[in-house]
Amino acid sequence: MSGDKTMKDKILEICKENNGYITSKIAKESGIPSIYLSRMVKGNFLKRVANGIYLEKECVEDEFYIYYLSYPNIIFYRETALYLNGLSNNMLPDYYVILPYKCSIPENTDLKIRRTRKETVTVGVTLIETPYGNKCKCYDRERCICDLFIYDDFDYEEKAYAINIYKEKYLNKDKLYSYAKKLGVFKEVFNLFEVIVWN
Repeated sequence: MSGDKTMKDKILEICKENNGYITSKIAKESGIPSIYLSRMVKGNFLKRVANGIYLEKECVEDEFYIYYLSYPNIIFYRETALYLNGLSNNMLPDYYVILPYKCSIPENTDLKIRRTRKETVTVGVTLIETPYGNKCKCYDRERCICDLFIYDDFDYEEKAYAINIYKEKYLNKDKLYSYAKKLGVFKEVFNLFEVIVWN
């Protein structure tokens, strides 16, 4: 009984340090047998939110972070990255993710997955805070702006909003132009930020 209490305290301490989360991997590394996670679920202290991922019962689930814990190679991009970077005025979009071609994740998820062989997949990757205070991999603002020119299917109003907000609040031309050169969209980005005035 005392052993169970010790494990329970240990698990809750790990959850406290990780914004309510504990994974089977972390538990194993901490010397906690997986049976204790199951007991914590049965005891209504934890809930299982994904395979090998547990959250304190009273905490709100963070889908961004749960996906990131489940598939550490994913990078949020496109509309999802615009949302996380404060460059969108839309409601929470679909979960768009990109990852290196050699990496694989199940297709039967709610993720909109794109794989790429390009080495530039890592340009602009950062750890960004989700609305619930957790960190996940996402493209930064400069990469988001470049992607508006890499993919030609963005909604015009969404594109205009992102560019205007970036110019008003976050403009970093050195970083932006550096990314644009690496990604092959320097001419388009330069012409926009040096010549065209967006209203």
